[in-house]
Amino acid sequence: MAVCIALCGAVHGTAWAQSVESTAQSANAASLVGTVLTDSTEKRIANAVITIAVLQITVRSDSAGNFTLAGITPGRYTVAVRAVGFAPLSMPMMVGTRERVEADLLLRAAPQTLDRVDVTAVKGSGDHPRIAEFDERRKIGLGKFITQDEFDKESNRKLVDILTGKFGGLGSTTFGNRRALISNRGLGSASLLPRGDATDAALGAKARCYVQVIVDGILRYGSRKGEPLLDIDTIDPAQIAAAEYYTVSQLPAQFNMGGGAPCGTLVVWLRY
Repeated sequence: MAVCIALCGAVHGTAWAQSVESTAQSANAASLVGTVLTDSTEKRIANAVITIAVLQITVRSDSAGNFTLAGITPGRYTVAVRAVGFAPLSMPMMVGTRERVEADLLLRAAPQTLDRVDVTAVKGSGDHPRIAEFDERRKIGLGKFITQDEFDKESNRKLVDILTGKFGGLGSTTFGNRRALISNRGLGSASLLPRGDATDAALGAKARCYVQVIVDGILRYGSRKGEPLLDIDTIDPAQIAAAEYYTVSQLPAQFNMGGGAPCGTLVVWLRY
């Protein structure tokens, strides 16, 4: 009887400890809430599969494309999204204790076999040595594009106003007398998003989904924590030959600068 009491006590004690640990984890759990959309028309995608494999959490989007992933332990993860007829999407996600992360997940249609395409320069794209590549990407149609002619027609406006007017899903935020380009399509918790350096913070910069910016193939801003923000209006529209914008699911390999660019990427080509 004494042995039974000792063993039973140990078992019940272990169960109680596990219950307490499970309750604590549940209280600290984060969640991801959002909608799965097509990246071209933003049509809602039903029955998409959203997974965090390492946590063995999987849900499906409902008839309106909405979903909720609950019970996420705070940390850094990769969210995988799949739907019939669309290319798979993998996106980085950072969540803190009891964070509620909201995001639209954009999928592009699965690539189709294309007939031969003879690429010719599109009028209005300027004479930058890389403009033929810009025109080729523009003709394929992944991403969003602005030509030199379009910039010339907007010569009296600031760059951020041109970009937010022509590229859906983009906006701007002001810190001091500066403005930075942001996206409302990114993925990440507010507490872990970049907010610039100490100078930017002193000017009132807040944690936002800042867009990665590449100018003539050189990374000007990488959307990393602690990195000084880029005042997008320091780039003169009159000096731009072309610009292109990509969500994380559209980003061509040559513009992947190693950070994943969860908030999207703006690529600018300057005139010579």
